[in-house]
Amino acid sequence: MAQEIYCRSIDQNSPYDDCRCIDYVRFMANGASHKASPQLVYEHIVEEGREFYVEHGGKKTEVVPVESDSGENYIRTAPNDIEDDNLLNIDSCS
Repeated sequence: MAQEIYCRSIDQNSPYDDCRCIDYVRFMANGASHKASPQLVYEHIVEEGREFYVEHGGKKTEVVPVESDSGENYIRTAPNDIEDDNLLNIDSCS
């Protein structure tokens, strides 16, 4: 069963303006909220086959693992009709 990532925290000092600037995300699993780095979510998807999604504007979008040209692992949402990445558009974690 896919788990919803419901908020994200941005590293304000990151040199990136895409999903690589995400410091951590939160998602629900087994009735509890979990905080995870993008690297850990990447590993959950690639190594364990877990599924994650975000909901924005009433639409669910799959979160996918990505490897940058420089070999950096991170997560983003699958391309859709929204110009900005949906992962960046969800609520900020407090």
